Amino acid sequence: MSAHAVRPSDNRLLAALPQEEYARLLPRLELVSLATRATLHEADTPIDRVYFPLTAVASVTTLMADGAMVEVGTIGREGTTGLPAFFGAEVSPLVTFIQVPGDVVRLPLAAFREAAASGTALHALLLRFAQAYYILTAQSAGCNRLHPVEERCARWLLLTEDRAGRGTFPLSHEFLGLHARRAARQRDDGDGRAPAGGAADLPPGDRHDPGPARPGGGELRVLRRHRQGVHHPPCPRLSIPG
Repeated sequence: MSAHAVRPSDNRLLAALPQEEYARLLPRLELVSLATRATLHEADTPIDRVYFPLTAVASVTTLMADGAMVEVGTIGREGTTGLPAFFGAEVSPLVTFIQVPGDVVRLPLAAFREAAASGTALHALLLRFAQAYYILTAQSAGCNRLHPVEERCARWLLLTEDRAGRGTFPLSHEFLGLHARRAARQRDDGDGRAPAGGAADLPPGDRHDPGPARPGGGELRVLRRHRQGVHHPPCPRLSIPG
């Protein structure tokens, strides 16, 4: 499939570009479909391209000294994996890989930096995205530290639904099991709360009520988005000045 078939509205950063600027960028975009765990950026490895998710969701993780991997953020159709390169970094200590499989468009690093040069609309949009991502990461640290499993789970599900752009999205049993085991460990620790920066967790299911979201057949479906508010943490609404 040609990148010319990609609609600007599939990625919100690209959709916000002026038509002339988007038209110059479009021939250099490559549309690819990526499976779960496909690596986008390895730690301490030169960045050679950046990705704009369309229907996929990427997980940004940090690798601890003991080998444990912790999710510190996710990126979907609202943004791009290119912030380190945008700010001039050649490598990043973080690992970014696909958590929800789907489509992305990718752009060679040189073309990205040319398109995002100072004075361009993309440059201004990336500055706003970086500020929003920074604030959301800070809020996530507070949420993961202070709120119980059910509220963190609801928040993670809603964020993932927004990033994927659909209420049903592929999510492997491996990811579900990982989150469920972590939640169980936290409950065993006594307060059901995660340390700062902890990844999203899934609460235990109810055999009689599937709740507001249901895994099945390799997919997770948000059944009643309005019900998510029952467990949604009392995080403040984000406001990005400027």
